[in-house]
Amino acid sequence: MQYNNSSKKNIPEEKILDKIVKYCTYRERCTYEVEEKLKSWTSTSTAIKSAIDFLIKERFLNEERYVKLFVKSKLNQNWGVRKITSHLKQKRVDSALIESAFADYTTDFHAEKLQTLAQKKWSSLKEVDIKKKTEKTIRYLISRGFELDSVFKEVKKLPQKPL
Repeated sequence: MQYNNSSKKNIPEEKILDKIVKYCTYRERCTYEVEEKLKSWTSTSTAIKSAIDFLIKERFLNEERYVKLFVKSKLNQNWGVRKITSHLKQKRVDSALIESAFADYTTDFHAEKLQTLAQKKWSSLKEVDIKKKTEKTIRYLISRGFELDSVFKEVKKLPQKPL
């Protein structure tokens, strides 16, 4: 029995454009995601390039719009700047676009998010040992993508006495 090792679906080139338009209308996509999807459907670089050019021209694909919506969405999910930036860089988004998307949000906005999350996590922990409670809170906030120095400053503001 022979297996086809190719992961490509070999979709006819005339159908690729329709499929990729549907893919982009489902939700916002970045260029990298679209390229990867196209690579899974076809192996010709000319078909990939022409499809991406068409999507950009017809405004189905807009990197700036994608970045702004991604940042807004993840900030609403209480992600920190570092985590969001890391995910966008994995998707090969330009650093200038990332910085411009964060320019819409003030440092006070990020500080308030951090403060709210820190207090919420602190009060949810049943730990009696203050040191362990502090460590768990710090780990949690760092995993959410907040800057280390900001996390330490915020945790120092939390009540350090057992309740």
